[in-house]
Amino acid sequence: MARSGLGSKQRTADGRWRVRVEHGVTEDGRRRVMRETVDTEREADEAIARLSHQMRVRPHAGDPMTLADFYHRFFLPERRAYLSAATLNQYEGYWRRYVGPRLGDVALSELRFTDVQASMAGMSRSCAQHYAATVRAIVGAAWEGDFIDSNPLQGRRLRFPGAAPAPLPVWGAREVATALTALRCSPLYRLWLVMVGSGAGREEAYALYERDLRYETVLRMTTEGPREEVVVRATIDDAVTVEDGRRAPKNARRYRVIEIAEPFSSALLETRPEDPDAPICRVALSGLPRAWKALWKPSGFSEKADARFYRGRMIGTGVPFVTLSRMRATHETLMQQGNVADTLNAAIHGRTNVQTGYRHYLAPRDEARMEAARAVGDQVARELAN
Repeated sequence: MARSGLGSKQRTADGRWRVRVEHGVTEDGRRRVMRETVDTEREADEAIARLSHQMRVRPHAGDPMTLADFYHRFFLPERRAYLSAATLNQYEGYWRRYVGPRLGDVALSELRFTDVQASMAGMSRSCAQHYAATVRAIVGAAWEGDFIDSNPLQGRRLRFPGAAPAPLPVWGAREVATALTALRCSPLYRLWLVMVGSGAGREEAYALYERDLRYETVLRMTTEGPREEVVVRATIDDAVTVEDGRRAPKNARRYRVIEIAEPFSSALLETRPEDPDAPICRVALSGLPRAWKALWKPSGFSEKADARFYRGRMIGTGVPFVTLSRMRATHETLMQQGNVADTLNAAIHGRTNVQTGYRHYLAPRDEARMEAARAVGDQVARELAN
């Protein structure tokens, strides 16, 4: 074995060269060591110089920390300063249930793309997607912080088990019109009106007080002449979550003014309470899903025993069940069917990326698909008539 002031090199039985460089100690007193195997002695000398330089300029190079060490010592503590409690809970939940048991003991510097791909075996598609996003965030932070030489996941596509799920359903104009009357006595009515009438998210709409809604009468020109209509406007500048309470919106684009037109604006005006300081909804935020589901089940119905019932119809109507949070997607889908430009649609919903709507929100209904098919057929029919 040949040694120098920077490191050591040793020729192996197969004629290659093994390099070892030490420099300093870790926070817990362990020696910082980096190893590499190369083909020639010249490459070994170059590797010693390179690794020695890395260990001098990068304080964590050669630290034999595992993924769990990095997550608990660096990743999570640094993010507590700026991430919301809801996001932190998601990270901790996926780490505790999935990432930690599968990859926690893997040395950070030895983690490979194939390790992550293989570790998703047996997961559902949705779980694997969240799992991969968590691992990417942790490994990306390690690379940006110079804990590892390269990011093994950067630019690589992980394949998820199972088929891609169909888009979650939304309501069409007919279901919204029916619900406009059916929900009138519900304690969720005014919250629902704001969501489906403006595309505001559930946490955004829940943050509003009655004094935040500004009512205005405008004159609209129609084929039958001028007509007075009510317009409601509100400024979205915060949101409410169960974990964080009242907080700022997710991003700068979420700061916006929402506009609500007929027939939702008139319904808001007609049911307007006298107290301007009243919240838009008095049901506890954590209780919204249960209160919403109650519209689809008779009194005394067992939720656990009859979970499939929620695939049925709202009591007294033909309206199918969708979650309350899908009212945002309902609004966006109706806008698209109304030929609103995609860029304007995205801006109204507080997004910069048009593709986000297509991936997560838009869900054209069968009627819309049939109209699109007829549009193609009509063009060909006109040519045949000529």
